[in-house]
Amino acid sequence: MNKPTLQRSATEINKITGFIMGVRKFGKTSLWADMINAKFGNPEKGLLVSCGMEHGTNMIDNIFTTHANTWKDLVEVKDWLIKEKGKEHDVEMVCFDSAEEFFGIAESEVIRLSILENGKKIKSIKAAYGGYTNGEKECAKLVKKFLNDLYNAGIMPWMIGHTKLKTVKDKASLDEEGFQRLGSSLIADYESAVADCFDVSLISSFIVFHSPHDGHFPYHLGDSYPHSEHM
Repeated sequence: MNKPTLQRSATEINKITGFIMGVRKFGKTSLWADMINAKFGNPEKGLLVSCGMEHGTNMIDNIFTTHANTWKDLVEVKDWLIKEKGKEHDVEMVCFDSAEEFFGIAESEVIRLSILENGKKIKSIKAAYGGYTNGEKECAKLVKKFLNDLYNAGIMPWMIGHTKLKTVKDKASLDEEGFQRLGSSLIADYESAVADCFDVSLISSFIVFHSPHDGHFPYHLGDSYPHSEHM
């Protein structure tokens, strides 16, 4: 057995895993690049894997990146990171952009595996493995194993995704309308998989300050607070 040890919270960004969420074109990929350069002073310490239709790095300087269109491509990237660590590269963190495209690629692989195992031709994830959300659950398992392989090899996985307002209804409340929560745009099974895999979730958003003089203006999280005369 592994003997128990006293755990201390991680204080270095390269020792944790994370999920960066925000609206489109907020600067999530730029945040990743800035984070790597600020931490290491070397962009090749962090790899950004653009997935599927995601091509958001052309206007970003000093970013170490590659692209993956298929699950085979993603597995090849993972194998290269694990097997060539300390040889061909010194990557300590890897980020997949975006979560929606990543899971879409994983869904295609689950559909392929379902056809191979069951011999029944299907076209959607909802029909995979007999339906009843079995396909989505298999997809979540596939992604969790993929990310766990990287974590076990000492390469911290991260992911970039988009946000969506969701209505949440508390079963113990008399309020039938519920309330809105800002979270991932992923479906429940995939959002749960992400929550299981990552230490932190970072949500970028806007705060709107109202002023009797100037009306209102947006404020990005991470910006300096407005001067008092604008409040």
